[in-house]
Amino acid sequence: ALRQMVEFSMDFVASYPSFAHLWMQEQLSADTANAFASTPLHTQVTGLIIEVLERLVVLEPDQKLSVATSIFGAALFTARMRASGQTGLDRGQTVRAVLLTVDGLRATRPAAGS
Repeated sequence: ALRQMVEFSMDFVASYPSFAHLWMQEQLSADTANAFASTPLHTQVTGLIIEVLERLVVLEPDQKLSVATSIFGAALFTARMRASGQTGLDRGQTVRAVLLTVDGLRATRPAAGS
């Protein structure tokens, strides 16, 4: 499920690079540190990522949002860099790079349901 989410983000950003750029600029210029985390898009996307993570690994409640935000940010930022031609990575390599975070979680955290 996370792979599909990351692949979707790669395709979306490739199709709408100006939207992704504008959205990232708005987040970076927000007045407060919490402005990004309180947007409806961030809340919806991180909520979905958390749902998938909870099926994979056990995370402490206070870790869930920060891990989901990391994955979201990595997917968005690397997709934007790739769409603008700033990396030599193809789509599959970029997806794999983002999912290395998930591999690390699976290697260091107990599996969900165990």
